[in-house]
Amino acid sequence: MAEQRKNNYNESSIRVLKGLEPVRQRPGMYTRTENALHILQEVIDNSADEALALATVCEPAAIEGHEAARLTTAQAAEGLQLGAWVEIKPNDYGMDPVHGRLCYADQNKLVIAREEAGLGLLHVHFPQLGYQAQPSQA
Repeated sequence: MAEQRKNNYNESSIRVLKGLEPVRQRPGMYTRTENALHILQEVIDNSADEALALATVCEPAAIEGHEAARLTTAQAAEGLQLGAWVEIKPNDYGMDPVHGRLCYADQNKLVIAREEAGLGLLHVHFPQLGYQAQPSQA
């Protein structure tokens, strides 16, 4: 049987796969399948790429309750105003602040609008717990 297959193998037996078709048909050639963590990393990388691709073609959704948004007394005392430039950073160490216009705030979350190169207008959500906002010169 091997002889018969060997004799029938010629130029017409070769198929050219285009786009993602080769990855779908033979993922093991493109991923180190012996390491489960590498497969997980590929899934995460692909998810991030897909999310960024979607962000480039979408507009931010309207924020529910936006009309009723108001700052808490503590936020107002810190000089925050809806529509003002703010910087948000974690209460602990290790991360750079994120700058944008404050477009929503309540006792649970903060939302800023910011322009990101290649992605356009984004709404970035932060929990109130663990983050602090302060006015920014942006």
